Amino acid sequence: MGDTGMQNLSPGKLPTPRTPASARRGSSRGKLALGVAVDGEEDGNSGGRLPSSRRSSMGQSSSRRASVSRHIVEEEEEEQEDPEDGMLHFSDKDMSNAAKIPTLISRLHAQSNAHAKTIQDLQGAQASTELVNMRCNTLEAGIKELKAHSETLAPNEALEQARKDAKEAAKEASDRHRSLSERTEANITGIRKEVSMHESRISASSGVIEAHKAALAEQKGRVE
Repeated sequence: MGDTGMQNLSPGKLPTPRTPASARRGSSRGKLALGVAVDGEEDGNSGGRLPSSRRSSMGQSSSRRASVSRHIVEEEEEEQEDPEDGMLHFSDKDMSNAAKIPTLISRLHAQSNAHAKTIQDLQGAQASTELVNMRCNTLEAGIKELKAHSETLAPNEALEQARKDAKEAAKEASDRHRSLSERTEANITGIRKEVSMHESRISASSGVIEAHKAALAEQKGRVE
């Protein structure tokens, strides 16, 4: 064998053949031109360029891939909208949700009617409480009248005792009336709060009912 490619050998190592500079340059130009690793010497062309027949074949392959990609995109668009009727198609889940709306509206109507009945009952209780309060005021007026009448009688021991008993009874009745009046007022305030709360719930329920009706009408319009 000759000396070419065999200089600077180390013991126990095989020689590494040198690649000609022209081949290395041609290979680099081939990589830059095509963007892939192309051996200039294997192609047999200067600068690593492919023959025109192979470049034409690659161009046709790229066109086919682009055509297939466009076809896939068109199929995906057809799945979203039908060009024949121009209307979106809803899934089974959408249709199931739409079918639940009338049931929800009926339930809200029932709750609203129940709140209205509760308000009616509370208003009746308020009227009863006010009647009791009025009777207590009448009793207090009668006690004052009895007290005024007893003071006009002639003083004697039995009358004084009766007057004292009358005063104690009047005080006891007044205390009972005051306690009952406070409880009545608290009861009326509580009833008014309950009425206000139920009225707010009815108002909120009405808003939800109207929203569900609008959603149902819109869903029916889309399905039709």
